[in-house]
Amino acid sequence: MSPPAADALAGEWWVVGGAAGLATAMQTGVTVPMNTLQTNAQVQGLGIGATVRKIFSRGTRSGAVALYRPLPAVMCYVGMRHSLVFAGGSQLKKKLPMSWPEPARDAVSMASSALIVHCVTFPMDTVKTRLQMQMRMPAFSPTQLYQGFAPAVLHTMVGRGLWVPARNALEQRFNQDEQYWMNFLCGGVTSAGVTMAVFPLDTLKKRLQAAPGALRSGSEARSLMAKGGLPRFYRGLPIKVGMTTLQGACFNAAFVLCRNALERVERSLPGG
Repeated sequence: MSPPAADALAGEWWVVGGAAGLATAMQTGVTVPMNTLQTNAQVQGLGIGATVRKIFSRGTRSGAVALYRPLPAVMCYVGMRHSLVFAGGSQLKKKLPMSWPEPARDAVSMASSALIVHCVTFPMDTVKTRLQMQMRMPAFSPTQLYQGFAPAVLHTMVGRGLWVPARNALEQRFNQDEQYWMNFLCGGVTSAGVTMAVFPLDTLKKRLQAAPGALRSGSEARSLMAKGGLPRFYRGLPIKVGMTTLQGACFNAAFVLCRNALERVERSLPGG
């Protein structure tokens, strides 16, 4: 029999969603500087060293402020998005036919939930990207707020659809004793693999979000390919893999910890 932690979507929707939101808030403070570096490298097409030098070109204090400037927006946006995606995924999974294989139910429920949530929260992601690039805020119009929506929604659907079944499989195989350090490892390994699979879509999304005017996904993809070929889509990958590995590791350990705490709260409630 699989340990309870092996199914990230098991339990009440508010427990799953609450644990995901709390875990995301906990890991964001650690990884937001890496996320800012990665975003700048992707958008500007610079290497890691050049990106760091550019951010700190006005001094150490100015560079540090730039790295942490988007922290409130990142915590708010990513925390809320993860909470909603996991809560929705938990509910949707219960509606899918039990005859389907478990990984298929995980993938379909999370991809569907990510699509729904992303349609609503995408403008916050655009604002976050503009803050990380130290750019002016987008105009209050769908044209600017939803720039890059197509690659972004595909990125999040594929990413979430891969992450949960892969994470569950690792937990089931290697963490029979439900130890938090194994939650940490399983989350990190899963995130590293998924990041490498979907990173080109993330680069295209950020380029479109940071553009001063409306661009088409196809034309921007062709432009990036002409400038540097396929490697251009992977600028910032080392930072991203390092960041998402740490994010996934911290998130998964904190997620299990928070879910266990919320389940204790649930059991203490009347009728729990």
